[in-house]
This record gives sequence, structure tokens and C-alpha cells, in this order.
Amino acid sequence: MLTQAENEAPIRYSASRAIAPSFALALALTMTVSAFGAAPALLSGDRSATVTVDGRPLSADTDHIVAFDRGKTLYVCVEDLKQMVSGSMTRAGKQLTVKSFKGDSNSRTFVFTVGSMKATAHGQAVELSAPVLDVYGHIYIPLSFFGSNALRTHAKISADGRAGDILLPPGME
Repeated sequence: MLTQAENEAPIRYSASRAIAPSFALALALTMTVSAFGAAPALLSGDRSATVTVDGRPLSADTDHIVAFDRGKTLYVCVEDLKQMVSGSMTRAGKQLTVKSFKGDSNSRTFVFTVGSMKATAHGQAVELSAPVLDVYGHIYIPLSFFGSNALRTHAKISADGRAGDILLPPGME
């Protein structure tokens, strides 16, 4: 018959050996997720959406939401529109400045301010259908901006509001 100490020793040894591989696996998974990033979960009420430019998906990192539908407004992350910008894009606090969108024959500077329902194009106000948002760590604008008179582009939004396409004028691809 084994003594209590002899009986417990194998249990402690086997338990510690079982924990070590589990811990190593958990650590490896944590490092993998943080190295590659993962898009955050949508906020309550937001629905996932997709946006294309002339039928081509927006190029984006996987660490954030590219587009979403909120209250019948399809929003797109402005930073992901880099394939549509022929100039520069800079962010300072609540403002995002874009110099020259493709499809803008005037090569104007556009300024989007978080919380505002207006953008500016070379100092001229452009009405937006919904306010500029700062969520998911990025600035989002209503996709309908690309169908406004601010640019020569058009926006096609699906009936359910969960897919949109920005159509560039011919020769602006």
C-alpha cells in the first residue's frame, strides 16, 4: 500500500505536465492572434457590409471593420479608400483630410470631421446623409457621399443597405 506522499507525488507530477502543454498552446494562440490582429465585433445594431470600387473589393487590413450598415446608412472606412485617393490622406484628431479623390476633376482637398454632417471640398460645404463616425478605431463616412455632387463618382447601394459599389467615371480607374 502506498503512503499518502507517494500517492500524491504522481498526481502532482502528471498535473504539472498536463498544464505545461496547455499553457504553451494558449500562449502560442494568444501571440498568433495579436500578431495578425482580428477585426473587432460589431457594435449592437451595426450590420456587416461590403463595399467595392468599380466591382473590386476595397483593400484593407484585417484588424478593423471596412464597412457596416447602421440605421439604414452604409458607412465605409475612409482610410480604406486609399485606392481612390490620388493625393495624400492625413488624420489630425477628429479630422481626416484627403487631397484629391479620383473622380474629382478639380483636385480638391476634402475634410471630414467626426460628428459633422458636412464635409468640405476646398472650403465649400458638402452635405452628408449621416454624420461622420469615429468607431472601431477609424473614421467612417456615409457611402452616399460618393453619389453626391461633391465628386463625379456614383454610389450604388443594395436595397438591404449591406453592399455598395463606388463607380468611378470612365478613365479614372
